[in-house]
Amino acid sequence: MKHRQLLENNPAFMRVGWIPGGDDAPWDELAELREEHHRLLANRTRTAEAILNLRQAFEREDAERTQAKALGFRLDKKAAKVEVTPDADRESALREAHVEAEAALDALGDFLVEALDALAGRQAEWFADLDEHREVALAAKAEALKLAAEADANAREYEKLRAWLRKAASGNSGLHVLWDDLETPPAEQPIELSSGLAGTGVALASAGGAR
Repeated sequence: MKHRQLLENNPAFMRVGWIPGGDDAPWDELAELREEHHRLLANRTRTAEAILNLRQAFEREDAERTQAKALGFRLDKKAAKVEVTPDADRESALREAHVEAEAALDALGDFLVEALDALAGRQAEWFADLDEHREVALAAKAEALKLAAEADANAREYEKLRAWLRKAASGNSGLHVLWDDLETPPAEQPIELSSGLAGTGVALASAGGAR
């Protein structure tokens, strides 16, 4: 068998998931490699199963013949005749099936050698392409984080006003509710877990309090 060492040392080559596909394969050439890989794997599986099917069929024939002879002995009469494939025909069929399987495996190995060469040859170009996609994704991430930070800052201003209103509406006119002195909760302090406003003695609403 050609490429035996390549296949034995790289079991992933014998799996359909070796090459990315669908949205994970942004280049047509990669998608084409995946399609051909799947086709050759299917041929390899089909030819290997053909050998197994032949052997199982011959084993069933032999078992049926043995059972018929055993029944003849039990009944003390001539056993029913069971047709079986002649040995020469069996050897010929198995030999041809092995040739097919060997050829299918060789074809897979030839493809893998070419595929590895293609991947190595396109690596630099595809790396550059991936870098561009990564920069676009990171820019989108930065914009999303900026919008999230702005939204969070707006939410914290509402919490500041909530704290002032709770104290002021209760008739508390102390200096610690002076609006100009109140501070917005810091970003590192989750609003839903805040126990008070930074720099003030004003308590925020408890989990079961008014919102």
